[in-house]
Amino acid sequence: MPWFSVKESKPDSSRYVLLSLTILFPEAKIGFYKDNRFYVPYPDGQKEDVTKWVTLWHELPQPPKE
Repeated sequence: MPWFSVKESKPDSSRYVLLSLTILFPEAKIGFYKDNRFYVPYPDGQKEDVTKWVTLWHELPQPPKE
């Protein structure tokens, strides 16, 4: 599965995806796209708007069958 540029396409709304952020954040993060913004959720229920740092997104893999 390829990575998609945010300049070319966006994921379905509220669906979790992997996010690649600018060089300031070297690791991929799990987040979601909603209301034209990308967010990273936190365990306490809060979410952070990371739209200005997202460069690419990728579908999450299917969970294991076992």
